[in-house]
Amino acid sequence: MIPKGATKAEAIKAIQDYIKNAVKKAAKNVDYEIVWPDDSNFTAPIDAADLDTPGTQGTYTGVKVKITKENGDVETVNLAEFKIDPKPYKAEDDELVTDAQEKVTGMSSDELKLVMDEDTVKKPDSKADARKLAEDAVIEKLGGAPAARAAAEAETSTRETASGLKLTFTWGNYKAPTLPTDKDTAGTNGSIVITKLVIEKGKEKAEITEAITFTIPALAWADTEAGQAEAAIEEALTAAETAVTEGMENAESLTIMDNETSLQVDAVLTEAAAAIKTAVEALIEDENITVTVTAKVTTAVNGDTAGAFTATVTLTYGDEADGNTKDVTLTGVIEKYVAAT
Repeated sequence: MIPKGATKAEAIKAIQDYIKNAVKKAAKNVDYEIVWPDDSNFTAPIDAADLDTPGTQGTYTGVKVKITKENGDVETVNLAEFKIDPKPYKAEDDELVTDAQEKVTGMSSDELKLVMDEDTVKKPDSKADARKLAEDAVIEKLGGAPAARAAAEAETSTRETASGLKLTFTWGNYKAPTLPTDKDTAGTNGSIVITKLVIEKGKEKAEITEAITFTIPALAWADTEAGQAEAAIEEALTAAETAVTEGMENAESLTIMDNETSLQVDAVLTEAAAAIKTAVEALIEDENITVTVTAKVTTAVNGDTAGAFTATVTLTYGDEADGNTKDVTLTGVIEKYVAAT
């Protein structure tokens, strides 16, 4: 709305036009008056001094508008702060080319790392994708989004930046990264090399002939689809484990009665396991998790002293063959046998 690098007079004119149009859109034939603040409310923008020194935004604050309604009432509107952008630095072609050359040769190790997603890593040939990632990294270093990308030839490709720089890349070796096979086996890093980069603008030209090597770090297991799926399963099983541990505390199914022949150590408790399974299933909300229970005597009843048993609750997510299981051990009480009367 306000021209870049505007003086106070230019800013006032732009604000006047803005208010005039806004009032006209809101209500026709409305009287209004602009109330201008003191001079201290205007801060002039500072234009960019060179390519590496951005300018400073200016502001105009405290502007008010008094609107007289048809019934004679007057309403005062406090307008938000107006911002005045600085003018960008106008560099000569030789400055742009030299600056670009210095920036590219000065790229840090972090700037020379490329992020390749899993779908791209899985491609049979991801060389073209790696080249584009490297091109984009150079463009980003030069401070802008690319304006165009020419069709890549066998070993070269050309990009043009929004500032009008023409970049011609000559490509060297490419090594594709690999994915980790599981949480204990890391993938291997990849890399791609630019053997020469030509930077042109108008009649100005610079060549970078020292190789620029980009590293493509292997994805961590946790960042892969398989790793994320594994983490989601583990989270679901852990939630189920907590539900069982907390929900089965003092559960009725964990107290059984001895039989008249006295249950001995290691005796299998089929009925108790079935009752516990029913109670546990009521606590599990995830439909992907199935429950199996085994129970056996650990301490036989001895006179008036109660015995004990353990129940192993196995929580399985999906197919048991995949190994996605978690065991929860519960302890139960075996009461002295009392004959029915």
